[in-house]
Amino acid sequence: MKQCIILIIGTLFLLTSCIDSSKNTVGFVGSGITPTMITIPDSCFTNQYSFQDTTENYANNTSLFLGTNNSKEAKVLLKFTNLPDSIVTLTHLRLSFPFTKNSLLNPNEFNFSEILQNWDENKANKFKATSDENWDNPDEISANPFILTDYTIENDSLVFDINSDNEAINNFKELLNTWISADSLNNGLLMVLQQDYYHDPETNYLELNSSENLVQPHLSFTYRTETDTVDVTYFRPPAYDTFIINEQISTDEIQGLTISNISPTRMFFKFNLPQNLFPGINSNSEYQKLTVNKAELVLHTELSDKYLTDHAFSFYPYLVTSENPDLPISSENYISLSGSTVTTDSLEYDKELRINITPIVQAITSGDKDNYGIIVKSLKEGKNFDNIDFQTDDLKLDIIFTQPNLDD
Repeated sequence: MKQCIILIIGTLFLLTSCIDSSKNTVGFVGSGITPTMITIPDSCFTNQYSFQDTTENYANNTSLFLGTNNSKEAKVLLKFTNLPDSIVTLTHLRLSFPFTKNSLLNPNEFNFSEILQNWDENKANKFKATSDENWDNPDEISANPFILTDYTIENDSLVFDINSDNEAINNFKELLNTWISADSLNNGLLMVLQQDYYHDPETNYLELNSSENLVQPHLSFTYRTETDTVDVTYFRPPAYDTFIINEQISTDEIQGLTISNISPTRMFFKFNLPQNLFPGINSNSEYQKLTVNKAELVLHTELSDKYLTDHAFSFYPYLVTSENPDLPISSENYISLSGSTVTTDSLEYDKELRINITPIVQAITSGDKDNYGIIVKSLKEGKNFDNIDFQTDDLKLDIIFTQPNLDD
């Protein structure tokens, strides 16, 4: 009991010392200091725009995109391993791709071809095959194509059933035996949705499940080796899979404010934080000593017919560390100071979005960091085709700050 009393007394002593008016800078009761809220209006924003960057792989993505959306074409890379020792007869082959979104325009043709180089599912994009190697020819990463036009949609799966009377069975047999002959020749399959330009090519795609999904795609086939007297069945998901985007990246500023996951589109903001907008701050010394309790960039969604609302967005702000960096602004030119994200699962018009940039504004006002602007980007870049537009007028920063105690 005595120990409890001593602990309570010690805690009260610590609390009392914490609200000593000579030390307090955040406005506790009894300090005589009250936090103040101000709004930095849009007239203090000197520049804002969007810019693009190359699509990088989203780690452990559970989706594979195939087809075209907003003129961006997605192609799927697949690699199957643990193949049999040989294949003498191949009587039936089945490729099944479960999907979560079907925006196909009928009819469609699917092109399969042999990938020419080794690739890394975590690094491959339009230009890179692995972290250390580029594609020899980014526009032709595969060869020996064959087209499949017969497919079915079964229980939310895209299914190709290829029987012995289909000439495509020989293409697969030859390809499988090539891979079996040497592991180094097994670079997998490239899968492409052939666009039907009699329809609008802006939206014609599938969001397929990847091998990281609980419901996986799979390849199965019935075969015999030289020693088999009965049919044997191979059934496996891809050992590796990813998708790449055939994209043309603009290196210019994009007017308007847009966040997009594919191709990654980010927002840049440059704003002034004039001392005279902070009531009670009368000198640069006081300005640098004020405490920023909270600072939020306030945005409103714009009306758009291109919203894809199947997924939630997560945004994160970064402080730009160099003046007028080249576009796209590379990761060497911005840093993270804020440990918070904002997530939205609703994209209706004029929805208010508040992005916490408190550590960034504190670093600027204190003089610890130069004010070269901030960027805001999605934390799900490369994951899906989601995009969102924001209004360019009525930008503002809401700041709650506490005046410094200058009695010391």
